[in-house]
Amino acid sequence: MPAAWDIDIVVRREDLAAIAKTVEPFGLQYRHAAGADMLIQAGQPARRAVHMVFSGEKVRPEYAEAVPFLGPVRILKGVRLIPIEDLIRMKLTSFRLKDQMHLKDPDEAAITAEVEQKPSPALRDRLELVRHVQ
Repeated sequence: MPAAWDIDIVVRREDLAAIAKTVEPFGLQYRHAAGADMLIQAGQPARRAVHMVFSGEKVRPEYAEAVPFLGPVRILKGVRLIPIEDLIRMKLTSFRLKDQMHLKDPDEAAITAEVEQKPSPALRDRLELVRHVQ
């Protein structure tokens, strides 16, 4: 069985129709299933998917905060990147174990003192908790 992959991307809801049309020539199709919006290989089960989360919206009702709005564009080798502060905020909001592990080492996660002050107080508390768990 081929290995499963899971990619999460942030998109604007108003771009959803254009995204769905754009990926078709590449063998992908849009699907909404189990409350998730995703791109999958046409004709294949959703074991491998690009999951789309919408800027300005909560991924799940119980999440502390919404996905950050897409801000200024930074392009690296043709790929649009979000600011590190937004990525950290999303990881602190979802707070899954794998997100916590990504934030454990501030040097590897590019968390500077300035970046550390940007999340809301609730998310700063989560960051502090991650740093002190052994």
